[in-house]
Amino acid sequence: MSPDLRVLHCLRAPLGGVLRHVADLVHGQARLGLDVGIICDKSEDSEFVQGVLNRLAAQCSLGIHRFHMKRMPGYGDISAALKLRRIAMSCRANILHGHGAKGGAYARLAAKNKQMGVFYTPHGGSLHFSAQSLTGKIYFSAERLFERWTDTIIFESRYGLDTYSTKIGAAKCKTRVIHNGLRPDEFEPVTPGPQAVDFLYLGELRLLKGVDVFLQALAKLNTSGPVSAVIIGSGPDEQSFRTLCGELDLAAQVTFKAPMPIRKAFKLGQVMVMPSRAESFPYVILETAAAAVPLIATRVGGIAEIFGDRHEALLPPGDVDALANAMGEALASPQHARDEARTLAGDLKGKFTLERMVNEITALYGDVVAAKMPAGTKCEGLPGRFTNQEPEHNS
Repeated sequence: MSPDLRVLHCLRAPLGGVLRHVADLVHGQARLGLDVGIICDKSEDSEFVQGVLNRLAAQCSLGIHRFHMKRMPGYGDISAALKLRRIAMSCRANILHGHGAKGGAYARLAAKNKQMGVFYTPHGGSLHFSAQSLTGKIYFSAERLFERWTDTIIFESRYGLDTYSTKIGAAKCKTRVIHNGLRPDEFEPVTPGPQAVDFLYLGELRLLKGVDVFLQALAKLNTSGPVSAVIIGSGPDEQSFRTLCGELDLAAQVTFKAPMPIRKAFKLGQVMVMPSRAESFPYVILETAAAAVPLIATRVGGIAEIFGDRHEALLPPGDVDALANAMGEALASPQHARDEARTLAGDLKGKFTLERMVNEITALYGDVVAAKMPAGTKCEGLPGRFTNQEPEHNS
């Protein structure tokens, strides 16, 4: 018999790249015939998040379970982990996959001393903290403790694995690097619409993402001539960025918009600017590069692994002058920017695929469940392999 995989993906905030990653896994694993479900926080209830979760509902045979999960550590984490355990037991889940620091903590606490396969993907999470800070020391001590209840930590980049090893130490459980992947249609080029502004930012509105640096670079360019930008996303620092726009006399040039599908967003700007101070292996960079949209990004996290031999084009984080210069060059030579974007897209095609990502992660699940099965139980492998093609239906 094949391992009967019943998978619950746990994340705190259903936002950004983490939500995209989980959605891709749910879709691919459901197509493989796995029973899949999602557990996440219910505080974030934007129209965009609701739309994503509603579309996933039909594929989640184990359901979508939402309850309050606080961002910062506290006593409520114990009750949240216990609630997750009750859900897992009622669903007869044999795989818990935690995403992000909170999702990873809940999954591992919930599965403690239970016969479940436990996986953890940091998505940056606690790894963004300094090992010298009090917060970092607390988080990293917790990470070391949780390793004993973890079968495998899956990193989306080599950078993530190296950072974990440097800040926390060599993991005492298994580790794997499996890059995020895209569908074939996401490698189709996107051209800007007729009303496209000069620059586009898309992502969570947090200081960590460097939106303030982007605005300061825009202000620097604006002294030589009017420039325009659109900022798409939501987050805890949105109001401070709106205030900064006013302080920099950019209110007329910068428009804020709510989260939307990324390929729709691409049409709103000529050049994507991602000035992050820290990242893991961001989908937005991967998607932008695959769509041949001109891109200016910083040398943080696993972004250099996406750029490959072209990593020298990446900028130092937090450097307003370097960012303004790069943005100015893109404005002055738009054809060169588009040519570079097409070349990078060609380099990525066939390298970062959704099919590979889903199959490799699901194979890890199968190996762990098979190892936990009673001695003498026959195991023939996984139900099949996910492909990006629609399944054939016999009449």
